[in-house]
Amino acid sequence: PDPALDGHVELSDFSIGEVSFGDVQGPVRWSRETITLPATSGRRGESRFRFEDGRIVFGPGGVNLEGLAHHEPEHVPDAVEIFGVEMAAARQVRGAVTGEARVQFTSRGERWVVDLDGTVADAAYGQEQLGGGEVDLTWDRGDVEIRRLLFRDGPGEVRASGRVSREGALDLEVELSRYPIQSIESRPEALAEATGNVRGAARLRGPASALEGSGWIELSPVGFQGTRYGPSRLHFELGEGRVRASGGLAGRTVRIDEATVGLRRPWPIWVRGSVHGLEVGTLLGPDRLPEGMTVTVDGVVDAGIELRRQPVLDGVVRIDS
Repeated sequence: PDPALDGHVELSDFSIGEVSFGDVQGPVRWSRETITLPATSGRRGESRFRFEDGRIVFGPGGVNLEGLAHHEPEHVPDAVEIFGVEMAAARQVRGAVTGEARVQFTSRGERWVVDLDGTVADAAYGQEQLGGGEVDLTWDRGDVEIRRLLFRDGPGEVRASGRVSREGALDLEVELSRYPIQSIESRPEALAEATGNVRGAARLRGPASALEGSGWIELSPVGFQGTRYGPSRLHFELGEGRVRASGGLAGRTVRIDEATVGLRRPWPIWVRGSVHGLEVGTLLGPDRLPEGMTVTVDGVVDAGIELRRQPVLDGVVRIDS
């Protein structure tokens, strides 16, 4: 029989190449060029994992490792630390992943490949609460291929697929369906009392600091100040530090021929379009106009504003009664 060495290992701050696992322990068997890890457990931060059916093989081409990791769960901030992810955007992600990951490593080029398939709980990005969902992705030396990323919030869903490079460049397809307006934490203050659902789709490319892309978004049905409006649908393009949009708001009430919103200070906004039968009293809410007074607006808008401490308004607004 081949000589073998059986034992138990406990390692603190264990790492292989650029990947740092934290504290690990478990039984080990060493026979010739192979180390077998039948059931290794580990902990980093608040995360727990089990590594089963692990094998480390020493060969002429270098060292190879493979096995199946079970996350119980793995908290995203801990995973970011384990794999040494430097992207600032990744460090704004929170949540806990439960599932399995097929892990492979080769010392030639220090290449790690992790295939993860699992569920996500209490996910968040920045101040946005995304809820729970599913994840299916491959991490390959810092490059991430996302086959499925799904978040659910009540009836609403956010889906994404695509690639994220190790340098932080994105190439993603994103879809929203039946997502409640009230669940969007970063919505403008003017929409704080708005109700309804959002759906849409976008293709996003480039680094997070200089994203480019295009897509569409629809809000329907929209309730505001107790009044229900028709659907709002906008097509948009993102690039060069601004968003260009066109479409309609509140059914046929507001038509936007072109709107440009700057994404940097002083956040300039320019709108060219028209208004048809806008009931000002309904928009402002009850008891905002003198009793018995009604104001209906029809006209064209060609105006700009810069969102400084003291707003600067420039352009033309014409109201036809």
